[in-house]
Amino acid sequence: MPAENILPLEVFMVAFAEKLKEFREARGLSQTRLAQLIDVTPRVYNRWERGGSVPRLDMLVKIAD
Repeated sequence: MPAENILPLEVFMVAFAEKLKEFREARGLSQTRLAQLIDVTPRVYNRWERGGSVPRLDMLVKIAD
């Protein structure tokens, strides 16, 4: 894969966080409610939306469902 197609981690995390927030807001959910639905604490979910960390694959599947 060419180097120009690889995003720096920080850019990826910011882009992911923005998409996650858009997804949640499009469904009319609060951070707290979505956290409850996927069995994580609101604090953990908030970190994902701020770009401080990213969810594991199993959590991504729960969010997508």
